Amino acid sequence: MELKDWSCCGASSAHSLDHELFLRLPARNVALAQGAGLDIVTPCPACYQRTLVADRQLREDRAWRREMEDLLGFTYTGQGRPRHLLEILSEPEMVDAVRERVTRPLRGLRVVSYYGCVLVRPPGITGWDSPENPVRMDRLVEAIGAEPVDWSWKVDCCGASLTLSRRDIVVTLSTRLAEAAGEAGADIIACACGLCHINLDARQALVN
Repeated sequence: MELKDWSCCGASSAHSLDHELFLRLPARNVALAQGAGLDIVTPCPACYQRTLVADRQLREDRAWRREMEDLLGFTYTGQGRPRHLLEILSEPEMVDAVRERVTRPLRGLRVVSYYGCVLVRPPGITGWDSPENPVRMDRLVEAIGAEPVDWSWKVDCCGASLTLSRRDIVVTLSTRLAEAAGEAGADIIACACGLCHINLDARQALVN
């Protein structure tokens, strides 16, 4: 279910302009989720990371936690755990469930998994299997019958956040990724980040 009256997490904008706002916006969503008795599941790596950081601040900084509790009118209990959608789907029991439900396996399709630069970093916050060579998405690729292709660009930046300010950098980074996927023999780049997906898809004409 969707959280009622949820807030934008602020992502890059709040982080760049105001550190306190950067923490307070996602902390409000943590409070809403806790009040609803729910975990927070997001498909966006930026929202995921920002919410994790705010949740950790609530958990570890007692003075700031009291300030937020007074401001938002709640008592932090550590519930309302932030999770990324891929984190859930790549749990062993979920991978098995996906595999069991496949009726038309994607045999012959070669896939490189692309996580982007935010989802698995910093490792002390996100706690993924590896900040440099994660493999969780590969398990899902195998489960649907496709062939995961190993490559060295899983967590490199595509430059999407610079689309408006430095298009030259975006073109260089995204073109390099698309070319690397082609050199690895991939048919598809599977993206864990919606913004990365839009960016790489929009730059395909520059490569082909």
